[in-house]
Amino acid sequence: MSFVSPYPPRKPLAIRLLKWLALFVLIVLLLLWRTHGGLVFACAMWALAFFFMHVLPPRLKSLTVAWLAVLFGMLCNATVTVANDGFMPVRGFPSGFKPLFPIWIPTRPADHLVALADQHSLSYFSMGDMFIISGVLLWCVGPWLLGLLRAQMRRPPGRNC
Repeated sequence: MSFVSPYPPRKPLAIRLLKWLALFVLIVLLLLWRTHGGLVFACAMWALAFFFMHVLPPRLKSLTVAWLAVLFGMLCNATVTVANDGFMPVRGFPSGFKPLFPIWIPTRPADHLVALADQHSLSYFSMGDMFIISGVLLWCVGPWLLGLLRAQMRRPPGRNC
């Protein structure tokens, strides 16, 4: 008699360690980019962030709209930061304001893709940030909403009122 586990098989230790190492390096690159700015750190961080999106758990990838929203938001933010040499222009900085990290710079006439940059009208968020936030919120409440929708669809027609 053989025992069959109800749980899916675990991935090999080397793959799990590689994912944790990638996450650690991603965090280090994010901190280096945020504290120093620059195109090299921005490109390395965004490249690893896109790779990390590829290795997300299937339960997150199965929520396609949320996954695509986060991916599109990351693409918008990566595009504007890489186009501006690793810095994020901010439209509407108050005069004399010193940002927490040097990657945020006031917009200049020479900046590219300012429409994708952080905006005063969006509470200093960018369009990419809005997509990322909406995708993450969908990841958090998406399964609950899908369950609610499925339960509603299973109800007999006369009990909806």
